[in-house]
Amino acid sequence: GVRQASAFIAWVKRRTGPSTVLINSTAQAEALINAEDLAVIGFFKELDNGSVGVFCEAARDVPEMPFGMTASKEVRASYGIHRDTLLVFKKGKPVHEEVLEDSRQSKLDLTRLIKTFTLDLVTEYNLEVCVEGKQLHACPCPQMLFVLVDTSELRNGRVLEYFHIREVDVPAVRILNLSSDAKYKMPAGEVTVENLKAFCQSYLSGRAKLHLSSEEIPEDWDERPVKVLVGKNFNKIVF
Repeated sequence: GVRQASAFIAWVKRRTGPSTVLINSTAQAEALINAEDLAVIGFFKELDNGSVGVFCEAARDVPEMPFGMTASKEVRASYGIHRDTLLVFKKGKPVHEEVLEDSRQSKLDLTRLIKTFTLDLVTEYNLEVCVEGKQLHACPCPQMLFVLVDTSELRNGRVLEYFHIREVDVPAVRILNLSSDAKYKMPAGEVTVENLKAFCQSYLSGRAKLHLSSEEIPEDWDERPVKVLVGKNFNKIVF
């Protein structure tokens, strides 16, 4: 949710007023780009197509970044844009270009894409969710958000419980698909940049195996009429 007063005001304004600034000149574009560390501009040939609507809807969901849009030939030419395109700017420089096509991208697709630029690649987890970021240059995966959990903090115990990670298993790496809630476990081995990169690539290519958590098998699981089955003995007993 929204935690700061300034963010809340921006959130309300996005929903009660225009979500983007209409840009008619290169000077306006430069002013918006340089006003904040991050900015997004949608370049369109016309402002009455489906991509514009999706772009504006996405802008409402990312109040922490300024959004602008333009159909000006002059502005598009200044940035070398020839198709409907979204540009993300970081500290005045373009860092991502996304061609927009009707029906190809949904609001959710654009929102997720844009929000990846509001966070550093590795984010430390705590009760405020995002406090400190660190760059992991050797493993650039803009599709993924990396979260570092300090297991020495007692309040982070719930994270370990959620992933069924024991203290003896630390350090450990998991991938969580937020859409399906599916979890993937990095194969046993030292946590190195090379191993982490290989794990990420196996997930992105669809080769990573789904990790199904299981409780330990109780010692008396078969001593009563009703047997106790957990993930570790389910297949052996049932099948």
